[in-house]
Amino acid sequence: MELVAANLSLQEVQQKMHTIQVAHSHDTNAMHREEMNRLQDELLKTRSRLDERDNEIKILEKRYRDSVREKEEILEEKSAKINRLANELETAQNKLVSGETSKLKEKVFQLTSERNTAREQVKDLGKPQRGNLCSVVINWRVNANSTRDPTSPGKLATLKEIVHSYKQNIHKLSQLKEEVTKRDKRIEQYRKQESELQLKLEEQRDVEMKLNSRVFVLQNKLDLLGSSSDGELLDEYKQQNDS
Repeated sequence: MELVAANLSLQEVQQKMHTIQVAHSHDTNAMHREEMNRLQDELLKTRSRLDERDNEIKILEKRYRDSVREKEEILEEKSAKINRLANELETAQNKLVSGETSKLKEKVFQLTSERNTAREQVKDLGKPQRGNLCSVVINWRVNANSTRDPTSPGKLATLKEIVHSYKQNIHKLSQLKEEVTKRDKRIEQYRKQESELQLKLEEQRDVEMKLNSRVFVLQNKLDLLGSSSDGELLDEYKQQNDS
């Protein structure tokens, strides 16, 4: 009886142990599944964050490439513009120095010579004619008083011719004076044009200096762009965007 009771007791204990083992096994499997699910969720979240970072990096790289391409296009455009302006400036300077300025100087010299000649002609026509007319009139009066025949046709004709010639010379003198005045004005205009061209030449030289300065700055930027690595440019671009 005791043996039977002991066997029953042992069987009961074994049954309980089996029940406990089964329950523990179920609990362990549940905990394992829960941990696996948690790890899988965290892995998915990590992958999602990595994908987002990867997309951000791709966007930054694209923006960087676009920025570099835009800078290169701007530099090419500015360089072409600078070269065009430099060529135009050189052409304008050559034209101004070799052509227009020398022509203006020649024209001013020619007009000055013509003006001086005209002034001498005015002096030659003015003083002698007035002196000749006065002397002829005085001689005519003396002769008329000595002959007591002031109305002699021959003497009157001579006096009329002298007066007519004098009036013609006075008219020529007036025309010459007008011509001198016109030439003086033309000389003044040419001198004004020469001064304006000289001023434009100085302005062009100032523009050339500014362009040379801009070329120097752009060349430095090009050298900096060429010497910097892609990583450095990307870091600089990120810093500029973050700031």
